[in-house]
Amino acid sequence: MILDPQILLKLAQNISLFALVVLAYANIRRHLGYFGRVFEGLALGCIFGSTAVLSMIVPINFAEGVFFDGRIISVGLAALFGGPLAGGTALVIAGSYRYWIGGIGWGVGLTSLTAAFLLGASFFIGLRLHRKRLRFSSLLLFSILSSIFIPCLTLLLPAPNLVVTILHTMVAPLMIATFLGTVLFGTMLLNEDQRAQLQRELAEQSQTLRLIINSMGDGLIVADSDGMFRLFNPAAERLAGVGSVDAQPARWPEIYGLYQTDGETPLPMEEVPLFLALHGQATDEVEFMLRPDRAKPGRMISVSGRPMLDNAGQVRGGLVLFRDISERKKSELALRASEERYRFLAENVTDMIGRISVMGLSLYVSPACRDLVGYEPIDLIDHNFIELIDPEDVAKVKDLLACLRDGAVARAAAVYRMRHRDGRLVWVDTTFRLVLDDSGKPSEILYVVRNFNERKEFEDRLAAAKDQAEQASRAKSEFLAMMSHEIRTPMNGVIGMSGLLLDTPLSDEQLRFVRAVRESGEALLGILNDILDYSKIEAGRLELEYIDFDLPALLDSVATLMRPRAKAKGLDLTLMLAPDLPASVISDPARLRQVLFNLIGNAIKFTERGSVTVTARHRNLGAGQIELRLDIVDTGIGIDNIAQGRLFDRFSQGDPSIARKYGGTGLGLAISKQLVSIMQGEIGFSSEAGHGSVFWFTIRCPVGAAAQPLFPADSPPAEMIEPLVRHRVLIAEDNHINQLLIVSMLSKSGYQVELVNNGHEALSAVQRGNFDLVLMDAQMPGMDGIEATRAIRRLDSAKATVPIIALTANAMSGDRDIYLAAGMNDYVAKPIRLPELLAAIDRYLKPDAGRLSREAADSQSEPAA
Repeated sequence: MILDPQILLKLAQNISLFALVVLAYANIRRHLGYFGRVFEGLALGCIFGSTAVLSMIVPINFAEGVFFDGRIISVGLAALFGGPLAGGTALVIAGSYRYWIGGIGWGVGLTSLTAAFLLGASFFIGLRLHRKRLRFSSLLLFSILSSIFIPCLTLLLPAPNLVVTILHTMVAPLMIATFLGTVLFGTMLLNEDQRAQLQRELAEQSQTLRLIINSMGDGLIVADSDGMFRLFNPAAERLAGVGSVDAQPARWPEIYGLYQTDGETPLPMEEVPLFLALHGQATDEVEFMLRPDRAKPGRMISVSGRPMLDNAGQVRGGLVLFRDISERKKSELALRASEERYRFLAENVTDMIGRISVMGLSLYVSPACRDLVGYEPIDLIDHNFIELIDPEDVAKVKDLLACLRDGAVARAAAVYRMRHRDGRLVWVDTTFRLVLDDSGKPSEILYVVRNFNERKEFEDRLAAAKDQAEQASRAKSEFLAMMSHEIRTPMNGVIGMSGLLLDTPLSDEQLRFVRAVRESGEALLGILNDILDYSKIEAGRLELEYIDFDLPALLDSVATLMRPRAKAKGLDLTLMLAPDLPASVISDPARLRQVLFNLIGNAIKFTERGSVTVTARHRNLGAGQIELRLDIVDTGIGIDNIAQGRLFDRFSQGDPSIARKYGGTGLGLAISKQLVSIMQGEIGFSSEAGHGSVFWFTIRCPVGAAAQPLFPADSPPAEMIEPLVRHRVLIAEDNHINQLLIVSMLSKSGYQVELVNNGHEALSAVQRGNFDLVLMDAQMPGMDGIEATRAIRRLDSAKATVPIIALTANAMSGDRDIYLAAGMNDYVAKPIRLPELLAAIDRYLKPDAGRLSREAADSQSEPAA
């Protein structure tokens, strides 16, 4: 292979043209890049394309129309460094010129240009896809491929003789020139590219640093070794008034108003942090006052300074960083003042205030511990809080503190005993509160301990007084129960015997006497019932029995029973029911009847002429509830204004003259008011002396099933109901008068009776005989009725199921439950009335049990009356 020196010279001339493009490339990278990548790519393509055209002006000719130049290197490097846009632009420019000059090798020339473009663009795209930057290794590989592949395209020339000539004379120089030119020219471009990239990164870092400095809330000042400010940020201008005018270090305290923390004493130059930094001394968190205008309050700032050293360790300048801490200092002062106030309170209040760790060690104890437990605060610090607590209460307090530590509760309180230094026990009431740290974990426990001795003593006295009051209440209840029994027993004989006597032939005078005795007994029994009812209500032992009953029938029965009394005084008693009044309601019919008897009885009692009118109506409350209202209107004597204020007081009447003229205990209205209140209602009246009165009351109750009247109009009186068979009845009664009365009543009613005197005899009689029913007195000597009933129920035979009805003079609330618990089926209160007794027996011996006469049912619904 022959190397022609002339060819190498021309090749060197082509390659030398490439040096011109390096300067243009560097300027484009530095300046034109700001206009966008498209503009930059087009500019680079034009430069590289122009270089290729210039290289073709001085080509290496092999034959007519066949020559070689540096255009391939230009187009390839344009695509490698500038991308497809720059390479394509260079390809268009160089290819157009090559096509214009023509010759036998123009086709091969265009092919080689296109191949150089594709190779360079492939390298560029591959590096971008792998997110890599162009390095010398990539450039070297590109040069090797260009020097091997592109010269081989000369084989495409149409003249074989020419191909042989070129291969013989030009292959080696062409490959060497292509490789060296690409490496040399590419290295220069790569260096410029890296230099431009480094400048851009430095500019970006500088811009970022400037943004950071300008965005800082803290002031920053950088000064050179002469004290001249070379850099400061907006925060420094705002906080310290630093400007573009340089000031000598000696004038800093005067210009910027540097004062010590008191705001009055000038800061010495030797204590200025920037001055110290320029002299090689670092400072941290130095606090002083900036007060350039003496007429205005200054700013408290915190300053840190550092010297700037060169590589030799010489001071070349200094910088300071400072921030405004005025608000923080105000907060610290306020917090300190607040702490002092709270400490003053903690140390002067009588309650012992303290802090303990989560492990129970005392961290702080207020001086009040001297009076409470006899210790000095220093004696309790670092000691376990539990050591002060009485051993019997330690477990309770430990459990409470454990709940606080575990986060189950945030606050807790406990009453327990602490042991005083002198050994005595002190009752205390303590409130604990858990304190959490910044991470939300338990940090410590605050507590406030208050002396509880006086309150504890008061509670003990109150408990003792309560016990005494309960004992007194029980004693009163027992006394009333005893008096009820003792009074009702003879009253049973008086009323019962007078009733039997009325069934015998008597003269008119005897009839008046017997009726007077019976009426007097009934009056005495009414007084006794009022006293017992009020005692039950006062003791809270009155219980209502809610049942579904026929409301119109109940109102009609009350009016029917009260009508004879009104008629005896020449009064009209009228009952008026609203058309939409419910047929049945759910409430306590006995207590409703009792209130009506009291109010209608009073109306009749205090009315000499005219009438008494009872009206009933209701108001729907929704959800099946109604408010029932009853008004009792009379034309009686009325009530004056003075008496109205105490009308519902117990044992109270209008005035003493009324009590003397009309009688009564003064309990009726008080009992009615309490009963209405228990039934969730209200009671009231309106009256004027001499013009009658209107008494009204309301109760709230559910609407019941629309039942038929409880007592059919054709029901015969109880006295007319005869047993269908002669049942055997055992009577257990120790009082002779009551024995005579009950035997007489049942014998006349057709029952076969057997009499025993106590519980033992009753048990024996049941064991040996066959009885259909037992009437058992509750209180008898030896074995009483309750014990006898229990013994009967324990029998193994069928006799254990015989119905047992209690006969009792005990009318207090709760007695019925005692009888039923003992095994009794029912009870009848003394004094015994024949309708009540027959009705009770009828419920257990008649096949149509429960069908009673109206009078018997009315009486039975008030067993305590």
